[in-house]
Amino acid sequence: MSLVVHRRLGLMCALLACGLPGGRAACASCVSAEDATGLLQLRAPPLPALAPLPRGHDGDGGHPFVEHAEDFAEEVVEEVQRIFASLRSDPSINPHVASDTQAAAHGDCRYSDLGARGCPIRGPQFAVGQSTQVYPGGSTACLDSDAYFFQVVKGRLDKLMIFFQGGGACWNKLSYDAQMCWTKSEALSLSGILNSSNTANPYWDYTKVVVTYCSGDMHAGNTTQPWGMFGLLGLPQRGYHNAKAAVDWVLGEFPKLESLLVTGVSAGALGTQIWSRTILSQFAGRTDRAAVLADSFMGVLWPERSLHQSTMWLLRRFQLCTTPLIDNHQLERCQNGTILLGEVWMEAMQMFPQVSFASVNSKVDNVQIMFEQAFEITSMLSLPGLMMTPAQYYIGVNRFLEAYHGHSNYMSFLVDGSQHTFLDKEYFYTATPLGAEIASASQPLLMHWARDCSNKVQRIAKTVCAGPLERLRDWTFVNSTSYCDESLLPQAFHRYRSKPGTASKM
Repeated sequence: MSLVVHRRLGLMCALLACGLPGGRAACASCVSAEDATGLLQLRAPPLPALAPLPRGHDGDGGHPFVEHAEDFAEEVVEEVQRIFASLRSDPSINPHVASDTQAAAHGDCRYSDLGARGCPIRGPQFAVGQSTQVYPGGSTACLDSDAYFFQVVKGRLDKLMIFFQGGGACWNKLSYDAQMCWTKSEALSLSGILNSSNTANPYWDYTKVVVTYCSGDMHAGNTTQPWGMFGLLGLPQRGYHNAKAAVDWVLGEFPKLESLLVTGVSAGALGTQIWSRTILSQFAGRTDRAAVLADSFMGVLWPERSLHQSTMWLLRRFQLCTTPLIDNHQLERCQNGTILLGEVWMEAMQMFPQVSFASVNSKVDNVQIMFEQAFEITSMLSLPGLMMTPAQYYIGVNRFLEAYHGHSNYMSFLVDGSQHTFLDKEYFYTATPLGAEIASASQPLLMHWARDCSNKVQRIAKTVCAGPLERLRDWTFVNSTSYCDESLLPQAFHRYRSKPGTASKM
């Protein structure tokens, strides 16, 4: 394959990353991918070693790959545009897409000169079952610079749910311009696990604090991005400061708890994973029991060997290493790019062995797949990442689960199908391992399994999955998503397997 071919592929990826029109003309005039990627401070990965051309080829005309490179580039551009359009039409990414639920009526509370004490949970601004928007001010901000608020639904004051909202991600100007993340605080509809009137919900009487999401940075950013007008206007990614404001308020208002649940969906599931160590440390000795439940984020990137490089790129883009979410013994690994976000979560599992940690995920989560495809092609300029298949994604999911299940306090619930998020939807009450709305007397309901995750007297299945067993090895490729990874349990586990659970304080 010739240097010309590699340059054209690099340019194609660079043009995608910069969102430039006129791909054909630009490919003909540019000489390196760096010319285009400099617009977004992106850098193409090093080109692989060049294979020699067959005798008689001069490196350009006549080589069939070169002749079709521009057509191929156009197809890739169209595929990325399709992915962005599909994601924009999903209500979990775009809050303005019509859905079957409406945000609850709400009141407001703004910090006064008294700070957080100006919005006490026992004050008149908060009523049981009512949604209240709390504006903390200070260092908080949304990506479009609007005022940030977190959402509170008052319930029992000895039971607390901290819920990290989802809402996409913005990692460069292209993803921001394509509206791949929420940029304003949006009150969350009170459905699924957030429903305070449905007594079938095992968390119906909890006070719920929704860490709303308008920063596009996994609730962990600490930077300003040059994505405004002509690159001159800086846009704040303050996810860390936004979440910290909500957590600080909670710490001041809930001195003693019977039960604490830290949870979230989509990008909020990643926020849940990143924030769990910090929150559990702050509540140590203040709650009888705690659980951490992440819904619909596994962090699969393809090919698997790209995981460290892609993670390093993302951490640096959001400046996550500059926040206290990374502790001192993790800091060096974070700075030199040898830490994975999954490792941060596993270290929380190890630090809090008496706390239940759990994941809910579809076997083929289309939203996760499309986001990861879009991220890989527009940040790492990875064609294999763009071409990740559902079967490859599911292999990646199982690799993460194998690592997580190395901790005795971790549990997982896999659902057949492509549904993205369950806890914030009515699927919370209907989902089984067979599907989002497929009931079976022999299969557990998600809502019962979630209840058991934080209930100290109930029995719980460590691993829930439906399908034939398949053992994955390093060299194995299974072109299917119907199976269950045998290494996650030594016996068949397509049935609901329970084991006695014991309760202990943090």
